[in-house]
Amino acid sequence: MKKKITLYMFVVSLLAIISAVVITSTVFQRVTENEFYESLKTSCIMLEEIWDADSGKKYDLDRMRITVVDNENNLIYDSYSDVKDVSRDPEIIAAREKGEGRAERKSDAGTEVYYYAQRFDNGRIYRVSMEASSFLSMIGNMLPAMFCMLFIMILICFFVTKYLTIDILRPIEKVADSLDYSEEPEYHELVPIVNRLKEQHERVLNSARVRQEFSANVSHELKTPLAVISGYSEIIENNMVSKDEIVRIAGEIHHSSNRLLALIDDVIRLSELDYSEPETIYEKIDLFDVINELASVMESSAEQHEIALHIDCEHCFISGEKRMIEEIVSNLINNAIIYNRPGGNVWVRVYNENNDKILVVKDDGIGIPQKDHERIFERFYRVDKSRSKKVGGTGLGLAIVKHAVSSLNGKIELKSEEGKGTEIKIIF
Repeated sequence: MKKKITLYMFVVSLLAIISAVVITSTVFQRVTENEFYESLKTSCIMLEEIWDADSGKKYDLDRMRITVVDNENNLIYDSYSDVKDVSRDPEIIAAREKGEGRAERKSDAGTEVYYYAQRFDNGRIYRVSMEASSFLSMIGNMLPAMFCMLFIMILICFFVTKYLTIDILRPIEKVADSLDYSEEPEYHELVPIVNRLKEQHERVLNSARVRQEFSANVSHELKTPLAVISGYSEIIENNMVSKDEIVRIAGEIHHSSNRLLALIDDVIRLSELDYSEPETIYEKIDLFDVINELASVMESSAEQHEIALHIDCEHCFISGEKRMIEEIVSNLINNAIIYNRPGGNVWVRVYNENNDKILVVKDDGIGIPQKDHERIFERFYRVDKSRSKKVGGTGLGLAIVKHAVSSLNGKIELKSEEGKGTEIKIIF
C-alpha cells in the first residue's frame, strides 16, 4: 500500500510540476513577445520623431529593418533596397485601418521575423522588424537552468511524497497493530472506523469467551450426571448394594439420565437457534392456542410444586415458528414454577396493546437479585446453583428464550426483586 500511495502521489506531483513549467513557459513566452513588440513600437515612435525625408539619411536601429510608407501607400524608404511594394503586407494593412499592426513571418533564411507597423497623424506608416533569433537564443540559454530546476523539484517531490506517505499511514498502522490501546486516533476521520473496529473486536473476544465458557460448562454439566450414572452402575455391577437399595439407585440413574437428555436437547436447540437460517418461513400463530395446548402439562407441573397457575389470555396473532414460540412460553412458565416457593402463584397473561402483542409471565417466588439481572439470560448462568441442580435445571432455558425472541424481532423486559418475585414481559 505504501508503494502505491507513494507512486500515485509522486505521479500527481510530477504532473503538477510539469504542468506548472509548461504554463509558466507559455506565459513567459507571451509576456516576452509583448515586450518584444513594445520595443518595436518604441522604435517606431522614435523614427517618427527623428525622420527627415529631405536629408536622405539612412537609419539603422540595432539590426532592425526599417520601412516607411506615406499616406498614399507609396514606399518612401526600406532598409532592404530591393523591396518595391509593401502595401499588401498584413501589418501595413492593419496599421492603415486600425492604427497599428503586428505579424510574424519566416524569412528566406527560415528564421522567424516579427513585424510591427504604426500609423501616425500625418498618415505616414513606420514599420520595424527584427529576426527572432535573439529571442529564441535567450530562451535557449534559459533551458539548462529550467531543466536543472525541474530535476531538483522532482527530487524534492519524491522525498516529500515518501515522507508524507509514511506520516499519513503511521496512525493507520498504529490502529492495525493493536485495537486495545485507548488513545484518540490522530485523524478525526479515523474515529468512527476505530470505534467500529473496536466494537467488532470486542464482539469477537466476547464470542470467544462465551464459546470457551460454554464448552467448559457443557463439559461440567455433562460430567455430573454421567458420574452419577457410572458410579451407581459400578455399584450394582459389583453387587455392592442390597436389593432394597436397587430401586432407589435405579431412580437416581433414571433422574440423572433425564437430566442428561434435557441438557443435550437444550444444547442442540440453542445451537440450532444460533445458526438458524434467516430464510425460515414463519406462519401466523395465535398465542392463545399455544398456551392452551401447553396448559395441561404446565398445570400438572404446578400441582407437583404446589403452585397455583393463573392464565388470562386474549387472541394474539404473531408471525413465527410454532416450536420456537412453544419453547419461549414453556421455558418462562417452567422457570416461574420451579423457582417459586410452595403455595406460590404464577400468572400468565397474553393481551394486545396498540400494535404490539404482549406475553407476561409473573410469579411471587424467590426473585432475582439486582446484581444478576444483566446476566440472567447468559448460558448456564444460575442465580442459585444448588437449587438449579435440585430441580434439574440446565441453565439454558432463558438463553433459549433470549435467542428465540431475538429471532422473532421481539423485546424482553425483566422486573424482579429478591424475595418478592419476577415478571418477564415479551413484546412481539
